[in-house]
Amino acid sequence: MAKVDPAPQIPIQLGCKKNPLSYDITAACSGFLLGLISSSCHIRGGGFNNVLVIGADAISRYVDWTDRGSCILFGDAAGAELVQANKRIIDAVAARLELLSERVISNLANNSNTSAASIPLTLDEAVRSGKVKPGQTIATAGFGAGLTWGSAIVRWG
Repeated sequence: MAKVDPAPQIPIQLGCKKNPLSYDITAACSGFLLGLISSSCHIRGGGFNNVLVIGADAISRYVDWTDRGSCILFGDAAGAELVQANKRIIDAVAARLELLSERVISNLANNSNTSAASIPLTLDEAVRSGKVKPGQTIATAGFGAGLTWGSAIVRWG
């Protein structure tokens, strides 16, 4: 009997209506990392706004439980990360602050969502390009996992 790929079932069970692309990357320990790299490519060049990357394995069904030397090394687990292409969030913050779009700096198109590094990376690029100069007041905002958020208004030194 052929192995059934569970990947196509996930968007259906989540109720995804638009572009429910799904596929399985069978790469064991590096599978999740390869999924993150693929998600970045889909967001940058594929027109996707969000990509759900799931790392899951059910190895215990293949383990020889009588072999105490190896059975303790394997287990079943799953984890997921939603990769937050957050242009909409940036636009919403800019609209709330009544900023013109040319005053908003974002590096999503070049770097995708770089999580905790997004603000400092973007700020570094903006300073190096001359978009942010000493004495200017800048606003930063970040939204993250678990619906956390933070913002700051600072005078750039």
